[in-house]
Amino acid sequence: MPEVSIIVPVYNVEKYLRECIDSILNQTYQDFELILIDDGSKDKSGEICDEYAKIYNNITVVHQKNQGQAAARNNGVKISKAYWIMFVDSDDVIHPDLLQFLYKAATETDSGMAVTERVKAKTIPVDFFRQYIFKCKVEKTIPKKLEEFYDNSQFYYWAPFPSIIKKSVVQRVPFPEGRIYEDNAIGCQLLYYANSLAVVPYCMYYYRENPFGTMNQPLTEKKLDYLWAIEEQIKFYKELHYEKMCKKITSELLGSTLYYYNQCEKENNKELGAIVKKKLARFLSQYKKNIKDTDKSIERKIDKILKPRIYRIKKILKIY
Repeated sequence: MPEVSIIVPVYNVEKYLRECIDSILNQTYQDFELILIDDGSKDKSGEICDEYAKIYNNITVVHQKNQGQAAARNNGVKISKAYWIMFVDSDDVIHPDLLQFLYKAATETDSGMAVTERVKAKTIPVDFFRQYIFKCKVEKTIPKKLEEFYDNSQFYYWAPFPSIIKKSVVQRVPFPEGRIYEDNAIGCQLLYYANSLAVVPYCMYYYRENPFGTMNQPLTEKKLDYLWAIEEQIKFYKELHYEKMCKKITSELLGSTLYYYNQCEKENNKELGAIVKKKLARFLSQYKKNIKDTDKSIERKIDKILKPRIYRIKKILKIY
């Protein structure tokens, strides 16, 4: 039985797929299985996966109808054999020592998750493959620490990858299917249920910047899934009875909704603007009690959109 299952969702990435797979096969730690989930690719990605599986015994390929990255990851977890799970995107590249460092960090510190830093760029940095001396620090992922991760904008709060995670944790918090920003929705939950996080302070994961990716396209209703992801965080902290984070994430939710509304105004997208406005009204009604006293600027912006007449009266009377 392998110690680690590396799961790679694959969709129309024939240009970069070989480089990704080769970087995984070139790991200094070799006790792993590689699961390639071909998510209905229309190019030669599926053929490339099969080509590698014929050569390497530790590679398993699954071909499925297009279901999205979340479903591909979940399906990979279902057939995985190892105690530890690692996810890699199919157009990215990992450092040869990445898996060795993550496994060492997690097992030697008895952590439920270990993570390294990542670098996002159009091309691999010239010093990406430099040699490192292993070191790590451990953080207990109690709610107060999650708040610290959030306040410091730690990337692993929003998407705790690249990492290895106990399979039991991933099974407890599966990826929401049919959504984008699914990492943002469950990242804090994965950290919390891991109980502790071992951080290796090196950039050992190359995240390829795609100018044609979903996040770089004009605003669409699908991109409003970010608001859903933030709302999922509010629900999570409500279950933990951690009111301080409920208030902070509510501010994030309302602020992001206002941002999307302004984007609709700039793009003159009245149809999507109406959808965002409706969401804003619901969020305000449902989470108003979470708004902090210091968020008067957010209240003013909301009133200006939802209650323009009242906003003007308040402004004249200097109520704010």
